[in-house]
Amino acid sequence: MAEEYVKRVPGTDEDWETVSGIIDRVDAFIVNPSFGTKKEYADKAQLEDSDALPLMFLADLVTKEGEFVGSQGYSVGGGWMVSKDGKKITHPARSNIIKTSVYGQMINTAVVSTEGGIKKYGTPLIADTWAGLGFFWEQKPHATVGGAGTKDSPMPTKFIGELTSKELKEFSDKAAKDREKQAAARGAVEAMMPGAPSAPELQTIGPGDVATVDAVLLSVPAEVMERLTSITKLPKAKFLDQALTIPEVSENDALLRDVLDDSDSGFWARNQGSK
Repeated sequence: MAEEYVKRVPGTDEDWETVSGIIDRVDAFIVNPSFGTKKEYADKAQLEDSDALPLMFLADLVTKEGEFVGSQGYSVGGGWMVSKDGKKITHPARSNIIKTSVYGQMINTAVVSTEGGIKKYGTPLIADTWAGLGFFWEQKPHATVGGAGTKDSPMPTKFIGELTSKELKEFSDKAAKDREKQAAARGAVEAMMPGAPSAPELQTIGPGDVATVDAVLLSVPAEVMERLTSITKLPKAKFLDQALTIPEVSENDALLRDVLDDSDSGFWARNQGSK
């Protein structure tokens, strides 16, 4: 008598593809460009009693169909002043962005990828110059703010065209709403993260810790945290690729956020001392 096996529905190649979880090797268009500050950097400056908040070029990225890809920020450098509407920057001593700033590196990448064609859209000192422009984005290394190390950020390595005026308006509104929803979801998690004002009893996590003291992350099985810690010896991109194949990571919002955090307090950076 032939043995019977569980009946299964075959998967597809697409079902078995994995993604890095970061903005990399993707076609996307810039919407809602502006100049301003990112909260995490502003908080750091405040803790260091610094009067100079790092000004950044900020933008949402969307697909050709208007789907929200994510938001990105590029530090402009010191001494720049921004208009009240966040659309224009000026400097008392110069009229060009320093090439070693992250925004400067983004500008240079865009100039090369468009063979100089981007200049017809305006000046990089006006945020709306970038509005509606599309590029193929790839993670590229650059110096961190302050020059203490390096990190990767998505850079516009190939020009793919621009959105119509109608698409730009529609996609900008949708991206702003999607960004707000994402920020609200992060805020719910951040309220429980170490150092958050609403959770003063939580402790700082040191290098090599297997489990975090975040109340949500405490529910993650120890073997999962050990597996994650063991792969932090890999370069960050490869760490992300492997970490995101672990079901418990994608199913736990707090753990996923910790894994995707590319700051010095993120899971990968925090565990470099455990090698």
